[in-house]
Amino acid sequence: MRGIQFVKLVGAGNDFVLVDRTDTSDLVPIQDLARAMCAFHLGVGADGLIVVDDLAPGRIAITVVNPDGSVATMCGNAARSAAYYALSTLGCRSVDVHIGNYCLAAEWDGDDVSTSFDEPEVSTTRKLAGYTWYGVHSGTEHVVAIVPDLRECDIATIGAQVRHHEFYRPVGTNVNVVQIVDRETIRIRTFERGAERETLSCASGAVAATTLAAHLGLIQRGRVSVWNLNNTPLRITLPAQAGPGNHLRVAGPSAISFTGMWPLADGGFGRDVAHERYDHAGDVHTASRTQRGNSSIDALAADGE
Repeated sequence: MRGIQFVKLVGAGNDFVLVDRTDTSDLVPIQDLARAMCAFHLGVGADGLIVVDDLAPGRIAITVVNPDGSVATMCGNAARSAAYYALSTLGCRSVDVHIGNYCLAAEWDGDDVSTSFDEPEVSTTRKLAGYTWYGVHSGTEHVVAIVPDLRECDIATIGAQVRHHEFYRPVGTNVNVVQIVDRETIRIRTFERGAERETLSCASGAVAATTLAAHLGLIQRGRVSVWNLNNTPLRITLPAQAGPGNHLRVAGPSAISFTGMWPLADGGFGRDVAHERYDHAGDVHTASRTQRGNSSIDALAADGE
């Protein structure tokens, strides 16, 4: 069987499928691959696809593709997860993660992985869906609202409404609601653009939320715990003084869930390709993957046994 070797990674609740193109013979449109592999029920299921474009001592370059096929300009948990992969693979203490136009310095932080982040600036405000939204660009577009109680927020409805609002067109925005717990702790829920749903964690959203809360004087500058829907906090360390060119750090857990092979047919991907699923008992089940166009995803694969 021909297929694509992949690694399933989880960063504080954000889950990703990683494909190392440095180990493959060819590459096909990664947008189609992301749509297929990230799909729940029919695919591996993930919040995004990480494609490793280059891996060398002290350096990893990645492209992150959302489940809808759009390319992410920034994804903090994907960067941390890619750093975990690189640090584990290369056996080093630190690595630079290149994603889009950004370079994040990553290193081990105990058993966790931390990365640098440019401290963003707070920009425009807008009243929508009963909340005041602050624009914060943390490598990608985010809006943040401070709310008294996250449990009262219908994030699925509010998130979709704000994400697609004409004010944020054409690219749209990620949507975050934040509750201040104390001077060192906040809680957050995020509706992610590209995934088009609430995710368990979003590091760039956590950076945006922490920056805004500090800007408004609601939390301290220094170390802040950001609790997400997965109840796995990210630790964000803000510099003592706000200002352009400042860097903060984002630390949290990353881990490999499992590895596998995405099967491909010689006739090309998406033409009612039969694929095998294994249950916990090790039995093999065959299902038919529905047609998804004429994309030749199989060109990506290295030949496998």
